[in-house]
Amino acid sequence: MNTNNTNETVIELLINSENESTSNRKNQNVLFLIASRFSFIVIILRLIRYKNLNFLFPLTAALFTFSNNTNDAWNYIYHVENCSPFYYILKITDTLNWAPMSWLQVYRLVIISNINLPKRITSPIITLAILLNLTYYFCYFNNLNNYKKDRNNDGCIVSNPSLWLKRVMISDIFDSIFSMALICIIVFKSIMYLKELNTKNEKLNNLCYL
Repeated sequence: MNTNNTNETVIELLINSENESTSNRKNQNVLFLIASRFSFIVIILRLIRYKNLNFLFPLTAALFTFSNNTNDAWNYIYHVENCSPFYYILKITDTLNWAPMSWLQVYRLVIISNINLPKRITSPIITLAILLNLTYYFCYFNNLNNYKKDRNNDGCIVSNPSLWLKRVMISDIFDSIFSMALICIIVFKSIMYLKELNTKNEKLNNLCYL
């Protein structure tokens, strides 16, 4: 009798644990949906208020990310039988959920470099930034192209047996390091230039008082 009661208790605990896990996943998906929707609304309001086309980049990314998260949430909550719609929506929304932000990063690097750096330095920097970005895209879309439909207890999923995911991460790291290093160099040069201007102004002011 004690053994049966113990087994029943273990089974009940497992069922409760599984229910709690499912509930947590649903709550996470709801939070993702709320966050995506909030970002989308904020960007729309900014675009309308400031009429700045730069907001089109994050607007596109937010729209595709929202669609991607909605697709994930629908799959986890309802455990759809046919995985084809989930798979194709995932691939379509994955195409432009990160790419626009990467384009915006390159665009801003080009503008900042043109303003703060000499032309002889700007051209190779812009060329390298574009090449790193294109390398990232090449790896990213090859990785996306290797997605395979699959299924587990949570519903429809995608698997990727290729090595492109590691290449995506490596190319993204190099691209990010280059962008960060360039911004740090430009900020440092700007600070040094301001210090130089302040020193010259102080000298001019001292001459005026002589």
